[in-house]
Amino acid sequence: MDGKVTPIAAARPPLGAQISPVRHRAAERFTLMLRVAKLVSSHGEYPCVIRDVSTTGVRVRMFHDLPAEKRLALMLGNGECFFVENMWERDREAGFRFSSPIDVAAFMQETSAYPKRQVRLALELPATLSIREFSSPILIRDISQQGAKLESERSLAEGQRCRLKAHHLPEIFASVLWRKGATYGVVFQRSFRLDELAALIWALREPVERVAAIRLHEAAASLLPAASLRAS
Repeated sequence: MDGKVTPIAAARPPLGAQISPVRHRAAERFTLMLRVAKLVSSHGEYPCVIRDVSTTGVRVRMFHDLPAEKRLALMLGNGECFFVENMWERDREAGFRFSSPIDVAAFMQETSAYPKRQVRLALELPATLSIREFSSPILIRDISQQGAKLESERSLAEGQRCRLKAHHLPEIFASVLWRKGATYGVVFQRSFRLDELAALIWALREPVERVAAIRLHEAAASLLPAASLRAS
């Protein structure tokens, strides 16, 4: 972003976009249908669906509980990142306030110099790759609904078919799409639904998010006595 704020009255939706204004807000909001993004915390990246947006905030649909931290990053499919703060949560939906006003038109267009691709979720997940009866350890670096990026000491050929197994993941049948050194991109034979992928990622991250939530609660509780003494 260039830091310029477009007045909401001038923020016209791009041609063909499925959006509609939502009234009764301090800042006019525009509904975005099925715009997939991800929320990034200190402990993981989680897919979400953007429901509506204004210059000051955004409403998203989640598939599980929110991460423990109130201040997160919202990253779009084109890689653009916005710092946000959680203001409310209800029925798997959550409202966030941007750290500063945004250009709504640019947000909705989600332009990119690269071909549009699905949101990828960063991981460091040990796994096993099998080709026929031979298996070897790998590290899954990121995952999307349709594929994954992985590191393998074993050399793989483009087009080679394989099976992936990892904790909390079902057995995945895939084919090698590209390679760069020891890093490979694979495409799944069966794509994940977004809610399936979100559930798998949350199963991996929930324990650490629970610990983070407990620590944040304890830190907040420890500040209360000090605040009471200052007030008295």
